[in-house]
Amino acid sequence: MSLLAAIVILTNAAYVAAFDTSTLCPAWVAYDLEPGEVVRAPRLPIPFHADARVPGTDLQADYTGSGFDRGHMAPAADFNFDRRALEETYLFTNICPQAPELNRGPWARFEAECRALAASGTVHIVTFPLFGTATNRMGRVRIPDAFEKIAYGWFGLRCFRAPNRNP
Repeated sequence: MSLLAAIVILTNAAYVAAFDTSTLCPAWVAYDLEPGEVVRAPRLPIPFHADARVPGTDLQADYTGSGFDRGHMAPAADFNFDRRALEETYLFTNICPQAPELNRGPWARFEAECRALAASGTVHIVTFPLFGTATNRMGRVRIPDAFEKIAYGWFGLRCFRAPNRNP
C-alpha cells in the first residue's frame, strides 16, 4: 500500500484530520481558534468512539489497560462552543496514544496557551505525531515517538515538540 493510499482526509465541524490507516493515528490535524470561540466549560462525559467514515476505528480495546492516554490532537477544550464540534474531538480518528505525564502536563499547558492567545486574535494550529524507525504498537495502534504542535497567528509562531514518554 502506498503512503497516500493509507491517508484519509476527514472534514469535521471545526477541524480537519488526515487519518493514517496504517498507524491508526491521525497524520495531522488542523484547525483555527477564533476569538470568542474559546469557552470555559466543565468536561462533559462524552465517550471516545469509532468514526463511521473509516472502517476499523473502534479502538477502545487497544487503549484499555495500555497505560497510554487517549490523546486528542484537536483538544476537546478548544471546541466547547459547539456540541457537534466537541463530540467530534472524541472520534478515534483524532486520537493518538500519549504518555499520561506528557498529555496531562506540558502538552496540556501548551494547549491552554494556544487558547489564551485566541482571546486576542485567530490562532491557526497544526498538530501531528512523529514516528521514528521503531514500530512499537499498542494493540493495532502504532505508538508515536513524539508530538509536535505548531500555532501561528497575530503573535507570530510558537512550536512545541515533546517526546512521547513519561519522565
